[in-house]
Amino acid sequence: MVPPVTDTSHLPISLPLLRTQPTSSQQHGGLWNSVLGTVLSEEEIGVVWCGMSCTRWVVREMGFAWICSLGFLGAALCSVYEVFWARPERVRAKLRQQGIRGPPRTLLVGNTLDVKRIQEEEKLRKVNGHDYAAVLLPFLDRWRKEYGSIFVCSMGSLEILYVCDVGMVREINQCKSLDLGRPTYLQALFGPLFGRGIVSSNGSTWVHQRKVIAREFFMDKVKGMVELMVEATKPVLESWETRVQCEGNTAEITVDHDLKSLSADVALSKNTVFLGIPGMRYIPTSNNREIWRLERESRALILKIVKKRQEKQESSSEKDLLQSLLESSGDSCIGPDTREDFIVDNCKNIYFAGQETTATSAAWCLMLLASHPEWQARACDEVVEICGNQSPTADMLSKMKTLIFSCRLLQSWRRRASSASATPTSRLPANGQAVGLQTRECGDW
Repeated sequence: MVPPVTDTSHLPISLPLLRTQPTSSQQHGGLWNSVLGTVLSEEEIGVVWCGMSCTRWVVREMGFAWICSLGFLGAALCSVYEVFWARPERVRAKLRQQGIRGPPRTLLVGNTLDVKRIQEEEKLRKVNGHDYAAVLLPFLDRWRKEYGSIFVCSMGSLEILYVCDVGMVREINQCKSLDLGRPTYLQALFGPLFGRGIVSSNGSTWVHQRKVIAREFFMDKVKGMVELMVEATKPVLESWETRVQCEGNTAEITVDHDLKSLSADVALSKNTVFLGIPGMRYIPTSNNREIWRLERESRALILKIVKKRQEKQESSSEKDLLQSLLESSGDSCIGPDTREDFIVDNCKNIYFAGQETTATSAAWCLMLLASHPEWQARACDEVVEICGNQSPTADMLSKMKTLIFSCRLLQSWRRRASSASATPTSRLPANGQAVGLQTRECGDW
């Protein structure tokens, strides 16, 4: 028999632990102690018991870690299920109760794969007529024909209620409530381009920004910019005349390229199946890194211009939109930490969004005039009659009834909108009715 170990100072584990181990071993009978004593020395016996104790401790700790890991994994799966399936399905269930249907959605990506498939199919179809909406957004046109003028579709976890009913669109446009604002997902999607400027802001922030910017577009301010518009237009017209003369008085000119000095949608026009999936914009893909680089570059350029204006502000009485933004950035409703963002974001809004919509409207107007030579001839005769050989002024423009007010410009704006669609957002009323709302987010339902 091996006597119990009493001197444990030379062993690699604590005294209380070794004193308890032989007691537990004796429960297995003398045979175990006899065999152990014939093979191992007292020191080796202590080491064996130490290893067994450590093994049991590791097993207990690993079991706890596995339980924690499984719990975390289960919580993550439940969260994914809630965000990507349960919550969107609750939205669709409420809409189905009102007779609003839509294409079936796919887990994680919603209807994004359907969008890509329909776009690929429409590329093979020959375009006829002026139904450009069916060409640019073929998936919406197909779903409208299949599910009616009001239907719901999904982009990732985002549920979008599409409305093309004239009466409801009129009701939406007449709604002046600040609760019917712009979707927050647009702020995330177009954040590098527009930031939190007037195009994407909501509530009191939008009210303050509109109050600052709107006065710069009053008619007296616009009339003062006519001369600047004329000077900016002359180089474009001269380049067109030169190209026509060089090609024998007849030339095919892609005016859209000349009307846009900057295409703001290059980085955002890439099709991806990950559109609408939360968190994808934070992953450092090559496209996202390019967006971040352009965002830093545009911010640096704008701040450089702002710094120059601030340096000569005391010696200059220049009053324009940038000066109004600088003065308004010191208002109490704008925190000191957001003043710089207020200036940069609204400068990007005016330049990117304003330039894009203006260039688009001008391009469509020229296209419609070219499609109707009789109206083009009447407009040219009117310009020659009023302006002669002089450059147009604000007073001359107000006299051009045929060109301006005979529905030439108004018709081009009506038939060829400068923006694809309007996307206000609001919360679902207590009665669960969707009337009067065009686009809402899952979290608001």
